[in-house]
Formats: sequence, C-alpha cells, structure tokens
Amino acid sequence: MSFYAAPEQDYGLLRFRNIEIREFWLTPLTGYLYIVLWVSALCSYLCLVVDHYRTRR
Repeated sequence: MSFYAAPEQDYGLLRFRNIEIREFWLTPLTGYLYIVLWVSALCSYLCLVVDHYRTRR
C-alpha cells in the first residue's frame, strides 16, 4: 500500500526525457497506511496470545 502512496523516484532518464513525476505523497492513500499498521499490530498481538495458550502443557 505504501508503494502507491509514496512519491516516485527521480531517475536521470526521467529528467532527460522531461517525464513528469509525482514528488508528493497521495493523501487519500496515506490514511490506509494507518489502518494497515494497526491491523498488522492486532494480528501480531493475537498471534502472540494464541501461541502462549497453544504451547502451555
């Protein structure tokens, strides 16, 4: 997701051919980055809890 929101890299070939690039972050997509971050943190926490109870004997 962050790949699509991030600015594009400015390569020498793009400057040579005068191809326009996006030099700013796409703000609608950056909101999804927070959602992905919290979902992955929740998933990690749940995996730790499940692993704790699965390994108990």
